[in-house]
Order: sequence, then C-alpha cells, then structure tokens
Amino acid sequence: MTQRHLDRLLSPQSVAVFGASDKPARVGTTVWRNLMAGGFKGRLAPVNPRLRTLDGQPCFADVETLPFIPDLAVLCTPPDTVAPLVARLGARGTRAVAIVTAGVTPQQKQAALDAARPHTLRLLGPHCIGLLSPHLGLNASFTQANALPGELALVSQSGALLTALLDWANGERIGFSHLISLGEHMDVDFGDLLDHLVMDRRTRAILLYIESITAPRKFMSAARAAARVKPVIVVKAGRTPAREDLVFDAAIRRAGMLRVDTLKELFIAAQTLARFRDNPSRELMVMTNGGGAGVMVADAAGALRVPLAQPGERLMQRLDALLPHDWSHGNPIDIIGDAPAHRYVETLKALFDAPEAGALLFVHAPTAIASSLAIAQACAPLIAANRGRVLSCWLGGETVAPARRAFEAAGIAGYDTPEEAVRAFALMQTYRRNQIALRETPAACANAEPDRRRARRIVDVALAAGREWLDESEARELLAACGVPVATGSGCGTRPLAPDLRIGAHVDPVFGPVLRLGQGGTAGETSCDGAFALPPLNRALARELITRAHLAPPPAQIDALCDALIAVAQMLADLPEMAELDIRPLWVDEHGVLAPGGRVRLSARAPSGVARFAVHPYPADLVRTLSWQGRELLLRPIRPEDEAQHRAFLEAASPEDMRMRFFQAPHRLSHDELARLTQIDYEREMAFIAVDEQAPDGARTLGVVRLVRDPDNVEAEFALMVRTDVKHQGLGRLLMQALLDYAAAAGTQRIVGHVLRENHAMLGLLRPLGFHLRPDDHEPSEIVHVSRDLRPAG
Repeated sequence: MTQRHLDRLLSPQSVAVFGASDKPARVGTTVWRNLMAGGFKGRLAPVNPRLRTLDGQPCFADVETLPFIPDLAVLCTPPDTVAPLVARLGARGTRAVAIVTAGVTPQQKQAALDAARPHTLRLLGPHCIGLLSPHLGLNASFTQANALPGELALVSQSGALLTALLDWANGERIGFSHLISLGEHMDVDFGDLLDHLVMDRRTRAILLYIESITAPRKFMSAARAAARVKPVIVVKAGRTPAREDLVFDAAIRRAGMLRVDTLKELFIAAQTLARFRDNPSRELMVMTNGGGAGVMVADAAGALRVPLAQPGERLMQRLDALLPHDWSHGNPIDIIGDAPAHRYVETLKALFDAPEAGALLFVHAPTAIASSLAIAQACAPLIAANRGRVLSCWLGGETVAPARRAFEAAGIAGYDTPEEAVRAFALMQTYRRNQIALRETPAACANAEPDRRRARRIVDVALAAGREWLDESEARELLAACGVPVATGSGCGTRPLAPDLRIGAHVDPVFGPVLRLGQGGTAGETSCDGAFALPPLNRALARELITRAHLAPPPAQIDALCDALIAVAQMLADLPEMAELDIRPLWVDEHGVLAPGGRVRLSARAPSGVARFAVHPYPADLVRTLSWQGRELLLRPIRPEDEAQHRAFLEAASPEDMRMRFFQAPHRLSHDELARLTQIDYEREMAFIAVDEQAPDGARTLGVVRLVRDPDNVEAEFALMVRTDVKHQGLGRLLMQALLDYAAAAGTQRIVGHVLRENHAMLGLLRPLGFHLRPDDHEPSEIVHVSRDLRPAG
C-alpha cells in the first residue's frame, strides 16, 4: 500500500468517531469535541453502543447502523477491537482509518493490516493523536487547540511534539494545510505522505519530524521526487550514535531536502524558503542603523561561515554621497542611528542597484530620533518590490512591533535576532547545495569494468573456509579486481604520501551500504570522521563527497580519487557479502592513487548489495542490443551523464515533432528540464534510449521511450519520441515493445498515455500493440487517452 485513498484520510467528506464519549478526560471525548468545534462541513457521526445521543447528535451502536459510509473512521477503542472494526469498515466501504488507540500488539497490528488489505483501506497509526486539515475545519485529533489554515504541511512521528508545535505556531500565527501524526506508522508512512503532499495544491512546503525510517528506499524515492517540486525540511530526533546521524545527513543531502537542528528552525527555514528560495546569492550585504547590531551580524556570519559581500567602487561612491561622513565605509553598512526614513529609502535604492547586494539583511534598532513604524512604511513598498533579496530584523519588542507587522504584511521575511537571520541565510546556502546535487548531471565518464568473476572467486573461497576477514594478499587482489589501484610486491610502502587519505565502507542499519572519505593516519581513526555518502556514485557525486570531506587534492588527482570512490561504490553493489572495507592509507600523488592494501570483512548474511541500496542504482542488467534496419543499436536506460547527448537529440527534432511530444510550442529546454529527463529515479521511472554508437559524429540517441509509474505501480504513463530523420522505419514500435515488456515484468497493471488527436502516426503505432483509444474526459477535445491492460489474462 502507498498513496491509495490518502485523499479520504486527509480530505474526507464524512467522519465517524468510534469510542466517542461523554466522559471527561477520555480520548474519545476530546476527539469528538474537537471535530464538533472545528467547523467541519461534512457529515459527522459518533459511535458508542452505550449512548443514544452525544452533544445533541444521534449516536450509533456500530458500523452497520451508521446512516452513511464514512470516508474516515477514527478509532478510540480498546486494542482488541481494532482489527474487527477495520474488517467491518472495509466491507462497508470506508477507505481510511486513523487509529488513535495505544497499546496495540504486533499481532493485533498484523491482524488489522490483513483486514485492511482486501479493501485497500489505509491505516494511520496506531498510537497517534490523529490529523488536522484546517482548510476543511477538520480536527480529527486530541490536540489541545485547532490549527490556523495555511500552506505548510507538518508530518510528525511524535504526537507530543506535534501538539507543542501547534501551540507555538498558533502564537506565531503560522498556518497549516495539514498536520498529521504518524504514530507507529504500521501502514501510512513518510514516503506515502510525501507522494501525496507534493501533489496537494494547498501545500507549499513539507515539514517532517522524524524519529526513525522503516522503508529507506521508498522514503528516498518519495523524498527525491518531492524535493524537486517543493521544499522539504526535516528535523531528526536523536544525534547518537554519531556515525548513524552522519549517514542520515548524507541521505537528506542526497534527496535534496534540508535538515535543521531545532523545531524553531523548522519554521524559520520554511519562511525563508517561501520568500527567499530563488535568491542565488552566496554573500550577504548588511544594512543597519547601529554599529553594535552590525558587529553582531558579522560575528554570526563568521561563526556560520557566511561570507559578507564586498561593496564595489561604484556603490561606495554612491553611499559616500548620501550618508554622513562617519558611516562605516564597509559591510555591514551602518547608516548611523540618527537616520530618518528618507536615508533608509535612498540607501536601499543604492543597494538594489548594486549587483553585489543580491542578498540584503535589513537590521534596525529603535531610536528616539525616528519612528520605527514610519521607517517601515517608507521602506516596505521598495523592499516588497525586491522581496526576494531582503531578510529583515527589527530589534526590540513592543516599540518595533508595528514596524515588524508592516514588513510581514508586505511579505518580507523577518527574524527576531540578527543571529537568527544569518542562520536562515546559512540554511538557504545548504538547501541550495543539496538542490544542486539533486539536479546534477555530470559529464560522461566510464570507469574500467571490474573483473567481477575474479572478485567473486576471492569472496567465495574465504566464505567456504568459514573466514570473516580476508588476509592481506586477498584484500589487495580483491581491490585490484574491482578497479582500485594497489601496490604490489616490493612497491608496497615505497610510494610517497601526498596526501594520505582513507576510504571506508560499512552497512548502516537503516540506509544500507555507505561510503566514507577522510584523512588517513591518526586523523582518520574514529568511525565517524570524514564525510559520508550513499551509493551509487558518479563523478559529480564523488567530487561533492571530496569537497564535503574538506580535501583539496590537486586537480590532476581528483579524477583518480573519484574513480577509486566509484569503484568502491560498485564493490558494494557487486559483492553483497562485503560488510566492511577500510583502505588506509590511500596514497594520492602526481601519479594518481594507490592503495598499499586494505581490510575487508565479509558476512555470509549478505548485508550489502544492490537490494540494500537506499537509492536505486543504474539498472545495468537492462542494457542490450537492438537489431534495426540491418544494424545494431544499443538499448539502455538513460543516465544523468546523457544530458548533452539528450539535448542534441531534442534539438535535432523538428518543431512539429517537439509539439507532438510536449504539447506546446517548441523551446530550448533548460538545464533543470534536461536534468529531470536524464536524472530519473529507477525505482519508479524508466527511460530507454536507442543509441547509435557507430554514428560518424559519435554516439547519438535515435529514440527514447519513457515510463513514470504511480507509487503503487498500478498505472504508468508513457511517452515516446523518435529522431525526426529516422521516423517511419520501425524504431518506435521496437521501443514501445521494449517498454511494454519491461512494464509487464515490473508488475505494472496498466499503461496509459495522452496523444494529440492529429498525431496519426502515434495512434497508428499504438492500435496494433493492443492499446484502447478514447477521448479524454478530463482533457481538451484534441487529446486522446490511450491505455493497455498488462495483467495476465484470467
């Protein structure tokens, strides 16, 4: 089960509360009264066989006597009633149940899951506080207060934290699209909700409070898809053990999300991303009316490694002309405490005209010289027109409260202290780096193929002998077979050390195989030193790992170090029995890299391997040749490295073919658009390209067929495009058949598509392949909906 029927959970039109009560201090009493008080416009029903009425509403004895089929049922009943109620509700037609009940045993959980499965009924909880959807007036929880409507969705494993956050958010006037308590998440989990919330038009950003992840690949797949569309901000409880926490950091980074340290930072980051997300500036310009405030900003920036921008000569001349002679003459720009409103305005105009002031922190301390509100009213229109460039901080309390509200009304990001504002800017830098890594499309490169047969033989011999550790010569031979350069014979120990590094690998209990890169020798002694990354790796991800490890090998050696990291990542895929690896030292010099040896621990339990990767690796097993027009083409899944080749393929298409494929006037695709087409998640997407490797001008793509599955793998949408100069030669049919074979093998039940009615060639191709064609009820009349059932007959 994944996102099926989550609309019934989060946007129900009718709700029934089982265990609704009139007794004080009962959960069922609180849930029922919260529902009644929330302003929910749908149908409500309390269920309690003891009562005839409850708070003026008819009360019902059981599932069967309810006068309607509830979209959502909330269970506040004893643990032994949960599974029977789920079975009866599923048979009645309910498709979502929130289980508030605590103390449900593992056996009772399994019974509830078994009862829900035949009806695809979704279960939230158990041991959760429920959920709120403020835009519906829905408070199906036992929180102490209602939530304000807004654009943030909050998903929390901790009910206590959710209620505390709700209390704080109400005080700050922060609203929500949804608040969801996962509880023990025996069915609905983070991955399910990420998939749903990314499509929810009311949700602008998704906030997660995570204590544990139970389905890492599903979580990573959903998180990477969501983070491409909306900010996803995470607080992770528990930073011990330290190594596991660093691995969690690596997972968050790989998925393009942002991790923050505190609950307050969760909302600070959400506000900043909402109002400052598209600002590309890496340096901060500061404008203040007080030297002390400027020093506070500079100190915070230094502590957080936020660089302050250097004012250019032209800006300096302009500021000299409009500011008093004793202004700070640098950044922070102190316009002096006696500044009237017009000095603020003129300084802002100068800064907005200066390219070096792409990101500006506005800091004001109240004085008796000029009214803070008057300054805010004078500055707000100018800043609102440039709001994506400005962070603000009004120092003080009641005196500056009206000014702060004026900036808030203008949509300007505001913070209580300078340190908080600088921290927000630093978080933006981290978020931007994670997003760049998520969208990275590295240049094409190819490591030498490992000698897998030789490596397999070394592992099998050791395991057959009952040994967990490879001896020194076996470890060197294994590394060499897998593509890591090793010193042999008398050469061991004679290579100059410049620098001395360490590559390690282990299996994390949650995210599976993990790589570590750091300094060798005594600097790399502990298991949590250095930087961590999840495999698989390519050249871009390997370079990013080197940067995060704060290593700076000469450029000539970076590629060799990247190749060694990629080779180790491939070892983790090819050798499931590899439980631990430590290459220390790894020598790096003008000749490249060299390992004098390494320590390798094996486990017959096969804790590593592709099946344990949190990120689905490149499916090399799907690469094959395709016979077409008397020659051989390479049919393979697309890779991130294919961006340049794919751009050339699309630019070779006629404007008409581009319109048929993308349903709009042709345009030059941006890097982000191409990254989305080439950097796919093989867990839920596939794109096969047909490549002519013998083309005179180098390998070129002749056709692509693409499939995007829904998270349940029930339905998948396809798209097909063939290079204009090779159309009508049978390549499209070969690609479609390859895609149909792949989808059927993957268990997809139905494949669908949308085709322009005038695209006669495509429609003519699909009919003989068994597709059913009909007008699309939800699309314009020029669109034809095509579908084919892939389930085996009978």
